[in-house]
Amino acid sequence: MDHILISVIVCTHNRSALLSDCLTSLVKQDAQKHFYEILIIDNKSTDDTVVVAQKFISKSENIRLIHENKLGLGNARNRGWKKAKGDYVAYTDDDCKLPQEWISNAIKIINNIRPAVFGGPVRPFYNSKKPKWYRDQYGSLMLNGPSRELKDNEFLFGGNIFIKKNLMEKLGGFSTALGMIGKQLGYGEETALLRRIYNEFPEDRIYYDPQLYVLHLVREKKMKWPWIVRHRFVTRRYAYRVQAEKKNAQLSQAQCILKILYILCLIFIEMPVGIVKRDFERYPCYQNFLFEHIMSRVDRIGWIYERCRTQSL
Repeated sequence: MDHILISVIVCTHNRSALLSDCLTSLVKQDAQKHFYEILIIDNKSTDDTVVVAQKFISKSENIRLIHENKLGLGNARNRGWKKAKGDYVAYTDDDCKLPQEWISNAIKIINNIRPAVFGGPVRPFYNSKKPKWYRDQYGSLMLNGPSRELKDNEFLFGGNIFIKKNLMEKLGGFSTALGMIGKQLGYGEETALLRRIYNEFPEDRIYYDPQLYVLHLVREKKMKWPWIVRHRFVTRRYAYRVQAEKKNAQLSQAQCILKILYILCLIFIEMPVGIVKRDFERYPCYQNFLFEHIMSRVDRIGWIYERCRTQSL
């Protein structure tokens, strides 16, 4: 095999059906196959992930299956870059579909810009009927503006990110204290890594291109309120861990409880009033008001909860 420019890493745990769709999109890339390889990192799956992976491996010489038996997305991602042969490691999720030109667009960015890290937006797709109120923007991750070098308060997204392998070696990879662990929600490992790059290697370019997009599955459960509330709460907990605001004054347990109770009171007051008296042009469905306004209160509760929990350790 010729020199490999990009190693695409797909970490997976017990989601073989989704993995199959992801791999199908990867083997249909319009880039010449000698430019890239595909690494499937099986993170302790107990379903037919291996069978699915072998079907693709039997038909293509640039796909490898690697096992990581320590559960956790951080562990799987780290195993991926350590086994990669490419100059860049590209991370995408097993529930993503990659446009046919995804790798060829990445190659153009590498040749023309030569960034240390780069990525693009994540757009939603669905395999179930989308509720009338659910806007595509709720399942999207993107930055405003054209292709550009990012500033130190801007971050790329873990399902669509390319990083130089030698930079990963310098950093030692992702934190294994962050991110998903099996079915347990967890976030923030790629943000923490980018923060380290901004701080430790400020000369390295981090680049964003809106044309370098991937499609990410919004499953039916992600459009239901139990998951939405849990997701927002957990996301902000991990956001606090990543930012680690050590300069903040200590909050006592009583102060934390009072702050959370205050926000809960706001929620119970604002929710019925907002549903009835909302701006119907901005929030045509009451669920839009809940998602775009009330969930910001849930965000705040998650942040305060983790701040108090961290300070008490």
